[in-house]
Amino acid sequence: MNILGNQSRRKGRKVPRALTALFAVAFLFTSCEWFTDLTEDGSIEQNGGGSGGGGNTGAGARDAAKDFNTLEAAGNRYPTGIWSDGTTMWAVDWDNEKIYAYSMSSKARDTAKDFNTLEAARNHEPKGLWSDGTTMWVTDRVSKKIYAYSMSSKARDAAKDFNTLDAALNREPKGLWSDGTTMWVADNSHSNEKIYAYSMAGILNP
Repeated sequence: MNILGNQSRRKGRKVPRALTALFAVAFLFTSCEWFTDLTEDGSIEQNGGGSGGGGNTGAGARDAAKDFNTLEAAGNRYPTGIWSDGTTMWAVDWDNEKIYAYSMSSKARDTAKDFNTLEAARNHEPKGLWSDGTTMWVTDRVSKKIYAYSMSSKARDAAKDFNTLDAALNREPKGLWSDGTTMWVADNSHSNEKIYAYSMAGILNP
């Protein structure tokens, strides 16, 4: 007589069905993002979403029709910052050391508006970018500065560079934004997580 075998089978039959159901519900909660809320009557309310983006029509809902799905085909595989004038979207790529341009309406590449001058300028690790419509500024983590380029010609405009970041200990510059008077630069270096501010007065009117 196989006593152990019988005991094993008996133990298997003793698992409560309620517990099995509980495990199944727990699996659904952890594996399906759209099962999110339990209502007062015990039913599950579906909020839509997940990575698929369907169902949620409230504030912050996905608008996949406006995605730019053309970056990989363009070789723009490491985008770290974006800026737009409403007509064109520019995306800086830290690996290729260039700024790619895309049409806002069609999302297609607009190579005539690319910035191919970063590598020659030694802007080797570009991270963030911002423009006032005349000049494009690009942060660089290695050089610890902000490079300036003409929006029309894409050429370097060294007179508008920000060369004061290193002295300010702003040594991991990433994203940047300006109101046209002040330039703010995010830094995420160890024990120095802050946003630095710089005057644009001397930059715009050297």
